[in-house]
Amino acid sequence: MAPRTKERQVKVPIIDKFPQWQKAEHFNQVYSEMQLALIEKYPKSREGDLLVPKNDLQEALRGLGDALDQRIIVPRMQMHPMWIGEGEQSDARPALTANSSKLLQEPERLKRIYTGEAPSPLTLHLTLTQVCNATCTRCCCANRAFNEVLLPDQAVKALTGFALLGTPEVEFTGGGEPTTARYFAFMVMLARALDYEKIGVITNGTLLDKLPPIWDNVNWTRVGIYNHELPFPNIEVLKDAGVNVSAGHIFGLSEDDAESQNFNIIGGHHDANRKISPEDKRPTMKTFLAMLDWIDEKAQIPVRIVPDAIRPREAVLRDTILVQEILDNRYQQRRVRISASGGDPNDVVEYAFVADTSNKIRQNDACYMAMFKPEVTTESILGAGKVVVCPCFAYAPENQFSHRKPEFKVCAVDDIVPYYEQGPKRRHQTCSVCQFAGQNGIIDAMLIPTSQE
Repeated sequence: MAPRTKERQVKVPIIDKFPQWQKAEHFNQVYSEMQLALIEKYPKSREGDLLVPKNDLQEALRGLGDALDQRIIVPRMQMHPMWIGEGEQSDARPALTANSSKLLQEPERLKRIYTGEAPSPLTLHLTLTQVCNATCTRCCCANRAFNEVLLPDQAVKALTGFALLGTPEVEFTGGGEPTTARYFAFMVMLARALDYEKIGVITNGTLLDKLPPIWDNVNWTRVGIYNHELPFPNIEVLKDAGVNVSAGHIFGLSEDDAESQNFNIIGGHHDANRKISPEDKRPTMKTFLAMLDWIDEKAQIPVRIVPDAIRPREAVLRDTILVQEILDNRYQQRRVRISASGGDPNDVVEYAFVADTSNKIRQNDACYMAMFKPEVTTESILGAGKVVVCPCFAYAPENQFSHRKPEFKVCAVDDIVPYYEQGPKRRHQTCSVCQFAGQNGIIDAMLIPTSQE
């Protein structure tokens, strides 16, 4: 057995069995051989995991890609440069948030839906755990089962299953805080070994500098600045690793909490041990402006601001307008100050922007997001996993108690490949708030014939 090393170690789960997928018949053999080699060489932790130095694990994981040589390959379109005028190149910044037009960058995936071929989802949203080390007032998953953790074999099956379908992107999300999962670092490196083109992490940022050095395997992160009682995260560890960093914030003021339908404010959690957020701990305009100061002056990263959607739609629309007015005034005042001091007002960077994902109006109840942006989350306290319709159905107020309802389940983790090989399916979901209303509308427009030209 190799002696212990000072190099940061990664916990590797010991997994006994994987399903024998027809298109990855060698995966069990490849993984088992890798696992046996590690067991012979490295010690176990008290929980029974192997403790493997990061570099050695990366070397061992390289062989996993060979097991997926028969996966469905969907071509990726290269982005064309944007042009204006007569050959003058636009300086428009890349989009930093989900929007309806994103699907138009994926014509081959849309074509598979149109022609009835096996869908190849664009992004796997993978929830490793419902456990979180923070208690944010406006948590959009406030009524989840807080003690559920996805078993490591279920997470591995999800990663490999969607890799078989040619899914190019994975986002580690929640639910809970993904970096608290014991196997988070291993799953990131496994995703890289499976040739995911983009690996993203949604995190509250509390553990960024306490993890094994895995951030060079991550393409982007969105750090949630939701809890003003937490210190601002040390994002330098991400920047140093070359990660594309942005932030997210859920806007809502304590004086408007009478309109809220969030269980952290009104009570009545599924988990009887959960308590409401004390009024004196809730966000205020002062804490919101302090967050903007940190973004503009210290972090200098984009922050996507989303009005709290777990309220009546009129309140969401009102706050969307309010936040936009605050930002417009803020950046205009900065330009005036710079101009008065002899500087160039065009140097002001507007890092904060409002996302309109909570304001989209649905055309109908058709839902296609399981074909493009499915989420894998926990099925039960026992750690089994399931694929659900999208990562955002719980944002609708009426769905806060619905995490167990069968109408949101697409399939079990073990059935990912056979389910998607049946071809595309139009689901019908009646969510009052739909983050993907625009994208569903694009697919509807593509599929539904018109009676007139």
